[in-house]
Amino acid sequence: MDMDEFFFFIKGTGSMKVNGQDFILTEGVFISVPAIALHELECTGEPLEFFYFGLQIYKVH
Repeated sequence: MDMDEFFFFIKGTGSMKVNGQDFILTEGVFISVPAIALHELECTGEPLEFFYFGLQIYKVH
């Protein structure tokens, strides 16, 4: 993707890999994923609930 992505995990358990680095997901974890970063999200137990948003910056010439 060509935008920064942000995840705040509310419930559940899982893992996220960002550019090869693993993160454990539990309640209260916040992860920022930079634009064009390779990433994948996996639920590993109780279903994940999370708040997500993405930001894309446009240059005006």
